Amino acid sequence: MNPHSPENQDEIAALAGSAAHALNNVLAVLFAATSYLEDDEPSPKAIGRARNAVNSACATGEALSAGLALLALGSQGLAALAQTYAGANACRYDAGDLAELANALQSTVGVDGKALSTLPHGLRTWLDRDSLRALLVSAGVMMRRRFGKTLQIEFSAVADIDPVTPELTFEFRPVLEPGAQIPMLRTGDHPCAIAMQQIAVPMRAMGNKLDFGESGEIRIRLIAVSPG
Repeated sequence: MNPHSPENQDEIAALAGSAAHALNNVLAVLFAATSYLEDDEPSPKAIGRARNAVNSACATGEALSAGLALLALGSQGLAALAQTYAGANACRYDAGDLAELANALQSTVGVDGKALSTLPHGLRTWLDRDSLRALLVSAGVMMRRRFGKTLQIEFSAVADIDPVTPELTFEFRPVLEPGAQIPMLRTGDHPCAIAMQQIAVPMRAMGNKLDFGESGEIRIRLIAVSPG
């Protein structure tokens, strides 16, 4: 990548702007939290507001971190992971790992990740824990940025342990009223959205799947999943 080319400079500028905006949101919420605690003996109500503000800032920071981590990975990083965690070296996911992923989805984007608990323990795939967390959180953030904070987002996780072509599939789907208008997909308004667009092509080239459906859903399929 040539950072000095006009095209890449535009991409870098868009990323820097969206990252700065997200970071400003974190700082604004934290400043609000401190304002609730200015009194020497803050009331329980003020303490509750401060706690909620800190939780909100943490979720926003987690979202920003996920998007930047995914962007930092890039196509070369994806290829390196696929080589590192190939075959017998594949990354293994136990019950604790799946529970941590579910908690990240719930706390960061308010998506119920309980479907992860139905996956067989001992799943093994080429994508490491941190990268899978960044991918799922980024997808959830992209859904929230598109459909808002209150709309229900259904999340599914299915393992197909085929001996020849094993795979693991995740899907985020908005629960829309009949005839509801689907908001436009905004691809550059947050680092998570930028990252999802950036890695979609190399993931598909590797035989995986990262698609954005016409009904607003996001589908992710990872190959090379095998029982532990």
